[in-house]
Amino acid sequence: MASGAYQVLVNPGQLTTVALPPANQFGVIDFNQVFLSLATDAPLNFVAPAVRLAIGKPGNFVVETVDPVPTGRQIIKGPLTENDEVASVFHQGPASGAPFGRAAPVAILIEYSSP
Repeated sequence: MASGAYQVLVNPGQLTTVALPPANQFGVIDFNQVFLSLATDAPLNFVAPAVRLAIGKPGNFVVETVDPVPTGRQIIKGPLTENDEVASVFHQGPASGAPFGRAAPVAILIEYSSP
């Protein structure tokens, strides 16, 4: 079994779309499990961020607001399904109730395995 991962950074005010590996061996290359996670670190010069996360395919997206994105890598989605073709993350800026300041960037981590 082989595995891999890739990361994309989302800055405040940015919309980022990430193509997902096709889960459950539904693509040209056979992938088994696919996971998506969000990670951030709000050091002293940043405040906690909020994002809108959409996972799915046209006509079939699951959309949620993550407010705040907790420090670390605590938001984990998966295993994803063959219907999850793309993920879209919109960085909305500081979380609700956060002190005034610049929101921390958010990393999207995609992890996958293949037989």
